[in-house]
Amino acid sequence: MKLTDAAGLSTLNLRKNPMRTLLTILGLAVGIGAILTVWTLGGAGETQVEAEIARLGVNKVWIHARPDSSRPLTQQDGEALAQATGADVSAGTATLGLVLWGDAPAYAQLTGMDASAEKVHAPQVEAGRFFLPGEYAQAASVAVIDHSLAENLNSEQPTALIGQRLTVGNRQMRVVGIASDAAVQWTSACQGTVYLPLETYLDTFGGQVEQLTLSVPRGQRAEELAQAALALLPADEFDATTLEEEIDAARAVI
Repeated sequence: MKLTDAAGLSTLNLRKNPMRTLLTILGLAVGIGAILTVWTLGGAGETQVEAEIARLGVNKVWIHARPDSSRPLTQQDGEALAQATGADVSAGTATLGLVLWGDAPAYAQLTGMDASAEKVHAPQVEAGRFFLPGEYAQAASVAVIDHSLAENLNSEQPTALIGQRLTVGNRQMRVVGIASDAAVQWTSACQGTVYLPLETYLDTFGGQVEQLTLSVPRGQRAEELAQAALALLPADEFDATTLEEEIDAARAVI
């Protein structure tokens, strides 16, 4: 049978059975639509998981000195790692301490972070602003507090704390912004978090850089980045921590 004859016969059958033809077309449309819907939902779900991983901060590598290390981490180490690996790197340190607004006390996590922190940690500012470049460099007496601490200090109008001064350690800090609560804190005993420019923190409390946080570039595994970073640092002086297994488990849901 020629192709033209077959086409003509098919057309004739379609005309003789319009209902069957309609149901066939409808079935094909529903099937294709279902496949496209599942495909779209799968892609959207994967994007959502990636976004949640980023929000929780688990797509990171944390570098810290071993207990018997002969030297601490430095901001220069972070800059060298950023240049060599292509990842965003932030140097930071933290402690726990008392914060006062007038006579109102709060027990908070006090966190010092450098100018790369906004790229690495992506803090969500609810009101006011985050630190300016000059404030990092000049060790300015400024602070950003999270929503929980703002509510603990002034439950009636938390945003009224912007522009106010808090006593942090032995120093007065002007609040320039309020950020969303961090996904993870050191301890549940904290009533919130105070963020300070790293130089401000070191001038106020002393100490040194305790941790370098590397943001894992898309398409790269955290464990690979961790090994690459450790290879660039003095041998047997530092450790790296990742949540590679947790990340893989979240992605496996898709």
